[in-house]
Amino acid sequence: MTTVLTATRAVGHGLREYGARLRLFRPNARLYLANLVITGVAMGVFRLIFNFFVLARGFDETLLGSLVTINSLTSLIVALPMGYLADVLGRKRSLLLAGGLTSASIALMVVVPSVPMLYAANVLFGVSQSLAAVTNSPFLMENSGEAERTYLFSFSSGLQMASQSVPLALMRMPILAKSQRTVFAPLTYAQSHPKLLGQLISPMFVTAIGAGMIMPFMNVFFRQQYGQPDPAIGALFAWGSLAMGVGLFVAPPLAERIGKIQLVVITQALSIPFLILLGFAPWYWLSVVAYLVRVALMNMSSPIYQTFVMERVEPGARATVASLVSMSWNFGWAFSPIISGWLQVRFGFAPPFMLTIALYTVSVAMYWIFFWPRKKA
Repeated sequence: MTTVLTATRAVGHGLREYGARLRLFRPNARLYLANLVITGVAMGVFRLIFNFFVLARGFDETLLGSLVTINSLTSLIVALPMGYLADVLGRKRSLLLAGGLTSASIALMVVVPSVPMLYAANVLFGVSQSLAAVTNSPFLMENSGEAERTYLFSFSSGLQMASQSVPLALMRMPILAKSQRTVFAPLTYAQSHPKLLGQLISPMFVTAIGAGMIMPFMNVFFRQQYGQPDPAIGALFAWGSLAMGVGLFVAPPLAERIGKIQLVVITQALSIPFLILLGFAPWYWLSVVAYLVRVALMNMSSPIYQTFVMERVEPGARATVASLVSMSWNFGWAFSPIISGWLQVRFGFAPPFMLTIALYTVSVAMYWIFFWPRKKA
């Protein structure tokens, strides 16, 4: 009875502490999260049905992979210019512009679903994604204090695709000192910290290559591997979003207790066995369980690592470092989806899953080698 009472008190204390951190969110942060909730629903529907939309028009997985590739390649190419543009326009205008470009690109894909237009719209989509990606982390950093920062990154990470709405238009942005906005600050920082930047970026690059092999095709995987209808896949993705939300909810207090990089290493390492089950389970229900657990584990580490990166970067270099991080992610996604599509058409999903498992294992090892605290001799 004493043990139960103690546990109950500990849970109550933890929830009160969690609520106190959420109340620290600033008005801009609250508007940003409201915008993400609104647009996240729309983007969730789009991501679920877009692959099926393309396949229903007689195209195959090779084209799907090519579209992901052109999207990511565009994001890679324009990442650094978008970082400078984000500094020139400011965070608010950058988010509004990214949202407008996203809406325009989706409209073009749906209204004119020809191959040339699909490619052109995905180029535009890549530009909007890049602009949003290089703006999000600096915005969150500049609109949070140390006490609630990890919580804010976690709450926002599941809904990263920003779009135009009233909440963004109501923001009042903090003014950075002139020394924090100089165009040479990012270059100076990169020259002074080349090793650190390489260590911060390279694990994400390896992870991105693996993710690009399978993540754009998960709805196709469940349809082809287990013969599931679209409503069942939609329901599974909805449960996946809930699982991701649970992971994001518990990530900040865990990071405070065990450390940011420790959480990243542990959760991503634990996700690998479930990735194996997801790809090679003999039964649909077992693959579903693995999918839900893997989604929760893998995504809960993402905002924690974003916070970890931004806390190690000087204010004037944040947009450029965010650009480099975005570039590493998009470079990984630029080629693996088209390779995966080619492999799927000829050999099925087994080779892409095996490559992803191997690459995730390498990335976890890199996080551990680069950042895990070592005891001093």
